[in-house]
Amino acid sequence: MAQKEQKLKAVIAPSLLAADFTQLGNEVAQIQDAGADAIHYDIMDGHFVPNITMGPEILAALTKTCSIDIDCHLMVTHPDNILNALAKAGATSCTVHIEAEGFTKETLRKIKKLGMKAAIAIKPKTMVENNIEEYIDLVDMVLIMTVEPGFGGQQFMPDVLHKVRDLYS
Repeated sequence: MAQKEQKLKAVIAPSLLAADFTQLGNEVAQIQDAGADAIHYDIMDGHFVPNITMGPEILAALTKTCSIDIDCHLMVTHPDNILNALAKAGATSCTVHIEAEGFTKETLRKIKKLGMKAAIAIKPKTMVENNIEEYIDLVDMVLIMTVEPGFGGQQFMPDVLHKVRDLYS
């Protein structure tokens, strides 16, 4: 698998999906105080996945007090439709699913043009070898899902770990 010529770094990014939403500001402060590298901010549209979560308005409020990166994980059918709002709200990066109906290489270019880092995500059943290669030079990160997107509280799927090894070997 082709890869960028750089040292790989693990990033600790707790998901806000597991937070107590009545205490969101406090939860973000705890994440920062614990030394996390970033916050994983899940955005779901009710189409790509059946659930709906937070959007740009809550992100804008969080970025006013958050001092670490916020990666927006877009589990949406048409990611291009929300990118401008996320950039304006202060997202550091956007992770888009290559399985999304509206995803193209131009999506990644638009993310970068808006001043954010670009990343791609793949579902546990998506084959890495057939789907990542053409995008690898356009992204700053690859998220290989170890749970099915769209639902919090799932069990880790250890059989997906071979994809991480395959991608970075």
